[in-house]
Amino acid sequence: MLTVRGDLDLATAPALEPHLSRASADGTDLVLDPTGVAFLGCVGMAMFDAAANRVRRRHATLTTAVQPQVRHVLHLTGLDATLACCDTVAEAVAATNGSTRT
Repeated sequence: MLTVRGDLDLATAPALEPHLSRASADGTDLVLDPTGVAFLGCVGMAMFDAAANRVRRRHATLTTAVQPQVRHVLHLTGLDATLACCDTVAEAVAATNGSTRT
């Protein structure tokens, strides 16, 4: 599981990128916990999309636990079709059927 907190925007995304790349590179299912993200900018959404694509190419899934306002933004941008979205971290972990790396 990768937990993200604070604002995720142009200024902060470079600090997250290496961690997200590493976590999404090995072909196992990944739970992303951005419930502590106060602001999700375009750069953050692009990073989540890229990570989901890396995971999917390795036949795994990226599941996120998102707050309603973040889910709304993901829906408006179409990213909810790329990311598996759950309401809670526990639901996200359960959705991966126990095959998730934590």
